[in-house]
Amino acid sequence: MYPFWTISTWAPKTFLEAGVSELATASTFSSLFGLSSIPGLLIVGSILDKMVERRVGGKVISSISFIFIALFVALMGFGLQNQFSVWVMALFVFIGGMFNWGVFATFYTIIAEICPPEIYGTTFGFFNAVGFLSSIIAPTVAGWLRDITGSFSYGFYTAGIMATIGCITMLCFERPLNYELKNH
Repeated sequence: MYPFWTISTWAPKTFLEAGVSELATASTFSSLFGLSSIPGLLIVGSILDKMVERRVGGKVISSISFIFIALFVALMGFGLQNQFSVWVMALFVFIGGMFNWGVFATFYTIIAEICPPEIYGTTFGFFNAVGFLSSIIAPTVAGWLRDITGSFSYGFYTAGIMATIGCITMLCFERPLNYELKNH
């Protein structure tokens, strides 16, 4: 969730830093992150459904999503540092957002597979509560790095590192986190 909250919190200020002169325009570009949820959830969810038929687990699709999240948040940092056009930055936000949102399809599938139905409410609630802790940590750290370095680039690089750690962590889980078709 760290990259998710870094982008969603700081996108307007990032677009201002990238050269957009008005807050309304920066906010419009920032809204691409939310808009990317629609294709992101549908595409990653659809890919997950097709991969389950091939007995590829949710942890693999989740890990691939993390790789793309890491790539695109790092590209956002690199783009800021090297003064890429605002349109390129908007593309990075949109595509990175698709994977940031899309990973939810895999998370909820994995949780539903490994958790007894009797405690779905508690488990999903706990999962979301932990994820929302990142809504406090990520913006704070990214803002602190911005204050120290004068750019959000390092906040995005840190988000890329966190997504990479998420990928590695997901790959370390053993078979119980693999989503497979039941009764097959």
